[in-house]
Parts: sequence; C-alpha cells; structure tokens
Amino acid sequence: MRDCLSVIELTEQFTSARLLAATQALVIIKRENKLKQSHFSTNLKTMMGEVLSEFTYVDDRPLGAYLRHFMSLILNKHWKLYKGCIHVASK
Repeated sequence: MRDCLSVIELTEQFTSARLLAATQALVIIKRENKLKQSHFSTNLKTMMGEVLSEFTYVDDRPLGAYLRHFMSLILNKHWKLYKGCIHVASK
C-alpha cells in the first residue's frame, strides 16, 4: 500500500512540475516573439492565466513550495478545465 501511495505522490509531483514547466516555456516563447497570443487556443489562454495567477516566472529558485501548492490545486480540481469532468471518488 505504501508503494502505491508513493507512486501516486510522485505522479502528482511530476504533473505539477510539468504544468509549471510548460507554462513557463510558453511565456518564454511568447516573450521571444516566436508565437503570438493569437496562436494559443482559448482553453490554453485560460489555463495559462489560471496557472500564472498562482505562479510567477522563475529564473532560478527552489520549486518545492510551488510543487506542493500545485499538487494541492490539482487534487482539489481548482481549474476550469475540470468543469464538466466526471469525478470518480476514491475508495
């Protein structure tokens, strides 16, 4: 059971890290004028806005607190993308 919980926690950490990295990458690409805001879908713009309301651009600093915060947001289905999704309760 403990191994299963460890796998779930590591998956949550990985998902949080990827979300932050992808958002930051899009900010950099946009800043360097490689893409324009008009290239982003409405859903992507919404998600980026929601992530950036909780997270600011990171040059080089520890991310542990951000990862824990975003793990909590993911677990609590914080974002609009979860509206309309079927929630399967844990047993």
